[in-house]
Amino acid sequence: MEKQRKKQCEEGIKIICAKYRLKLKEISNNEIAICAKNSAKKWVEWIKFNFDKENIIVNKEQCSLLFCDIREDITPDLLLDFVADINTIARKFDTHIKLQTIITAKDWQEIAKVYDAYEDNRYQVQFKDIDFKKGDKYLYFTIVYEKKR
Repeated sequence: MEKQRKKQCEEGIKIICAKYRLKLKEISNNEIAICAKNSAKKWVEWIKFNFDKENIIVNKEQCSLLFCDIREDITPDLLLDFVADINTIARKFDTHIKLQTIITAKDWQEIAKVYDAYEDNRYQVQFKDIDFKKGDKYLYFTIVYEKKR
């Protein structure tokens, strides 16, 4: 990844960490992670950004992250805003992150107070088409369908 784009990503990730009360960890010169507290209240690497490979790795299962138990301030809207902010960065990697990629269904059910996360349109967004337009700052997508409740 070119230096300027890398610097933009790093700055964006720093802003996200401050906004959502998360920590930034520099793993190496070309890899950083957003860290969150796990169930044991220890900071763990949750979302890793590798600038050499230009990829993003999410580690939700192994981290034992249950935000419903750890963060009293967490709401469905806050998580959706977080995903939107993360996708601003993911766009520079020519990818996108879904809510279900960063948070478990069990956790979403507790936070959103729904019986089944997979029946909740906010959790189970289906992407049909992703279009990255050169120079744009937005992610364009089409939702395949919306389930009726």
